[in-house]
Amino acid sequence: MRHNRIHRKVYNMNKEQIDDEFITENHAIIMYNPLLGDIKMSEYK
Repeated sequence: MRHNRIHRKVYNMNKEQIDDEFITENHAIIMYNPLLGDIKMSEYK
């Protein structure tokens, strides 16, 4: 299971962070091992 959350940092005119807004989140069941190295798509054909 993979969980992702996206936030947006908000800055004022003095480049000081004034907020950290929640935008969205995603939950997904992954069907592959994301820790595997690069695999060429031609290997699946």
